[in-house]
Amino acid sequence: KNLLFRNNVVRHIRHGNGIWLDIGNANDRLTGNVFADIPGDVNPHAIHIEGSDSLNEIDNNIFYKLTGGILIRDTNHVIIAYNLFLDCTKVAVDTVSGIDGPRPIFGHTNDVHDLRVHDNVFCDMGRSAIEFNNARNEADGNVYANPTDNPLFAQPFLRVKFPEPPEWHNLASWREEYGWDKNGAMADIRYALDPDTLQLTLSVKGDVKALPGFTGIDTDFHGHSVSGDRVAGPFTDLLTNSDARNIDPR
Repeated sequence: KNLLFRNNVVRHIRHGNGIWLDIGNANDRLTGNVFADIPGDVNPHAIHIEGSDSLNEIDNNIFYKLTGGILIRDTNHVIIAYNLFLDCTKVAVDTVSGIDGPRPIFGHTNDVHDLRVHDNVFCDMGRSAIEFNNARNEADGNVYANPTDNPLFAQPFLRVKFPEPPEWHNLASWREEYGWDKNGAMADIRYALDPDTLQLTLSVKGDVKALPGFTGIDTDFHGHSVSGDRVAGPFTDLLTNSDARNIDPR
């Protein structure tokens, strides 16, 4: 409770999560961190939050070369904003409720609702960018990499799991069905990141607009103060600076 996890580099992890917060987490913030090279299928997520029912926040982090980015299990009320997800072979933001059936936490079932996924950048998602457990969540201002030049065969990259059968969406149907990401955008995203030297080059081109800052998040990846409108992702110069930059937060 009341945890600040900031300015860390979590990389080259095998057979475990980058960080796992389990049961009763409250008022925790994970910000300004780099999670890189966390592959595998045994607890492979960079961040795993489980069994919580109070507000927690994950913002301004960089995720690179992972099986899964963030797993929210049996947990409600999480802000996920201004993060950069690059090369996730499965899901960037995933949600799960229950283990072999509904699992009561604090006397009731946490069905993973009130997740606020705002102003993130997603590129090279193997299966999907966001998988919501249900429709009692929200997403807006997120930027997604164009999955293919041929829209007929474009892979869906957004999902709602329940009620059955699960729904797969692209940005247009995501908006039509649920009203999510009305301020979201598609973009041409190019990048390279070295997890050892922590040098990043990133280029984002598309109809990406600066939007009013998400409530309460007034710093960027580097901890610099941010006010007024800002673009998605952890850097305020995301659309103007494609030069190599050092992202070591320590």
